[in-house]
Amino acid sequence: MAIVDDEVVGHVQLTHSTAAPEQVEIKNIAVVAAHRRRGLGRALIEAALKLAREERRRRACVATATADVASLRFYQRLGFRMRSIERDAFTATEGYPPGLEVDGIPLRDRVWLDLDLHDR
Repeated sequence: MAIVDDEVVGHVQLTHSTAAPEQVEIKNIAVVAAHRRRGLGRALIEAALKLAREERRRRACVATATADVASLRFYQRLGFRMRSIERDAFTATEGYPPGLEVDGIPLRDRVWLDLDLHDR
């Protein structure tokens, strides 16, 4: 968690994969809007990656929408690289309402990114 003046202003959630025990997944990260663009997100991810390295994990992965350009930029600046794309991941069949957009881009596909934890 990120705490400023005794207030939780951010968090990151890591999960471990039973299918790939050497891997962790960043399931969720959030920083309160008033505290964004101050390095808290980066610090949260770096702390999570440090923990994963201490647990001797080999890789970290994360998924985000291909339409979410800000998240794609954020993760790539941290060294993550694109691994694969799931087409039509955000459909009504998957529980999402039709017509969703992110900054004018239709919300359709999910991209997976990963980071080899021993490269950094």
